Amino acid sequence: MMQQHKYNKIFIIPILLGIQIMYLFSMDNSLILDQVMYIQEDSVITKNKNKNTFYTLRVGIGGFSDSRSPSGRLIGGQLVFDAKPFKYPYALSISLIEFYSSSSDPKHSYQIQNMGTLNIFYIAKPLKIENLKIFCGGGIGMLQVPKDEPKGEDDYATGIFYDLEAGINYKVIKKVGIYGTVKYLYAQKKKDDINLIDFNEVIYVLGVSFNFGF
Repeated sequence: MMQQHKYNKIFIIPILLGIQIMYLFSMDNSLILDQVMYIQEDSVITKNKNKNTFYTLRVGIGGFSDSRSPSGRLIGGQLVFDAKPFKYPYALSISLIEFYSSSSDPKHSYQIQNMGTLNIFYIAKPLKIENLKIFCGGGIGMLQVPKDEPKGEDDYATGIFYDLEAGINYKVIKKVGIYGTVKYLYAQKKKDDINLIDFNEVIYVLGVSFNFGF
């Protein structure tokens, strides 16, 4: 009888050890699974965050029609930087260089020597097209034009303008894309009944974009 009791103890010990090992193994698997899920979750959050931010540099040429110009139009270009550093569908756009003239040496008040713009754009992806963005918005800026009369020490007039703009940006390959915009520009400035600045124009621009984050 005592020998049978002894055998029972011998069998119970490995069974208990087996149960303990299985329990520890299941805990390890649970911990590993939790870690994997956490890493996956973290990578998804990072990916989504990256998707929600982008930076774009745009270089384009364009112009607008103007009856004051002998050729009937003004042609120029722009260098623009767009930044969307947050998750909301809005971007800041800064025009670093922008000019429209009928000659390489502007001499008339209908020619824009240079202007800088600060715009706020709403950004959207229509029809879930991954490589296409539509933007629209407006802002304010300063422009500089040559003075017609009188000529003197101060040959340029500067003034504030307002603009509304809409456009598309399509990523063609990797970070390079193409874009097009339509911009309404309004600026007025008078001095001694002389129009120093007078613009009420629709400007069209096409160009190349360099996209980071898109």
